[in-house]
Amino acid sequence: MRLAHLSPDTPDVDVYLKPVSGNTQAQKFPGVGYGTVSKYLPLPVGSYEVAMRAAKADPSTPALLTTQVNVAEGRAYTVAGVGPKAGLGLKVIDDDLGLPPAGQAKVRVIQASMKQPLLNITCAGKSIGDGVKFASTTDYRDVYAGIDVDVAWRGGASLTAT
Repeated sequence: MRLAHLSPDTPDVDVYLKPVSGNTQAQKFPGVGYGTVSKYLPLPVGSYEVAMRAAKADPSTPALLTTQVNVAEGRAYTVAGVGPKAGLGLKVIDDDLGLPPAGQAKVRVIQASMKQPLLNITCAGKSIGDGVKFASTTDYRDVYAGIDVDVAWRGGASLTAT
């Protein structure tokens, strides 16, 4: 599992990860800001609670948000705080860590820009996502390695990432 803060107008938060049962030790990730994505944390199979509190809040204060994640053998997840602050939610996203075909890469977009709420994403003329809305996630697409990914938004502006 990895944790992410993808809400642009939400201040820093402390993220808590604790097992619902079992011997796994609870963990705290202090001062997590927008755009932060943790490394994957190897966890035993089981259920976990993810909670967000305002940064530096007392751990006994009620969480701003909580969700439960059931970790299965051989699976990977991203638990992300997404949406605008007024509608903030925790989203559990299934990740695919399998290898793509030889000479290819896997691309998926987690749309976390409030400034550009709709994106069109292409790679070598093939769509990765059209009209990708803020706080949504595209499916994975296999693309040829080394090919640019183009992102365009309303008004004709765009950027290219390699």
